[in-house]
Amino acid sequence: MLFWDHRLDRVRGRTLGQGVPEFGLEAGDRLEPSPHLPAVGEFSAIQTPFVAAFWRSHFSGQAVTDAVNHRNPLFSDSIYVWPSMTFVLDVLHVLYLGIHGRIVSAIIWAIIRANPWSIHGPFDLVCAVGLSRLHGDLEHWYDANNVSQDYRVKRFEKSMIGAEEYPIMQTMGSETNRMLPWAEKVCGEFVGAMHNGRHLLDAVSSLRKHMEILKAAPKQPPPATVQQLFDLAKQHNLSIQLAGFTHLHKNHFWVHMVRRITRFGNPMYYGTFLDESLNLDAAVATASSHAANWEVRTFEKLSLHGQLARGHARHFFGTSAAS
Repeated sequence: MLFWDHRLDRVRGRTLGQGVPEFGLEAGDRLEPSPHLPAVGEFSAIQTPFVAAFWRSHFSGQAVTDAVNHRNPLFSDSIYVWPSMTFVLDVLHVLYLGIHGRIVSAIIWAIIRANPWSIHGPFDLVCAVGLSRLHGDLEHWYDANNVSQDYRVKRFEKSMIGAEEYPIMQTMGSETNRMLPWAEKVCGEFVGAMHNGRHLLDAVSSLRKHMEILKAAPKQPPPATVQQLFDLAKQHNLSIQLAGFTHLHKNHFWVHMVRRITRFGNPMYYGTFLDESLNLDAAVATASSHAANWEVRTFEKLSLHGQLARGHARHFFGTSAAS
């Protein structure tokens, strides 16, 4: 009688395959969580009799016109919980896979466009030879700084450095992070040849200094350190704009990440999943949880209950996480 409807253009969820006239139910009505049935997946196992709740959507042709939208149970003004108080912006996704990737790619493209090696031929040839030379310089820098093979970019290809009009590295966050000091070095070497080279150098230098301070700071940085991080983030954002590049949405997130240090502490200690594969697990668990109680069902499926408190945060960087 009940089946799981996964069609994107339908109500989605556990729905009736046929009507039950004696209860006023029609085919397509969706089973909803209720005090008697918190998890709709346990419908067949629950002791009867009990009260079940159903939702009926309306359609215009094949389109759902009033798909139910439950409130987000993680945020509520009534309990003084909202995103700015509970969302932790992490270093991996905001910086390594965002800000770092933009500036490293922008510098590589600016050097290739400047062609300081005087390579003759079409731009595709200049790009290929330029990338080869830059990667050779990067390999020497890796060796000189004893960078682990696990964090080295093995080659440079055009597809890996993003589009010239929208530069962003297509490399792993750990790889892009290790390239940042090299990008500053090579930018300084060719600063006079590059278009807006001085602004690019200011941008990458302020980001590198920001990361050094962040890595050296304690779990609860003092106000003076937070102010330094603010100033360097603003300097980078201004410099990258003066260099002719539009801001990523992560430039905005970055400022909020620094601002929230006073509440959450140094993001180098927590806020990033230690095991990135857990993101996929969380996505699968959330997708199969009902909208009305997805936060409880998701954490149950991930077996994280009782493991996010201080001292037991094995899924987060650092020795503990904010409770």
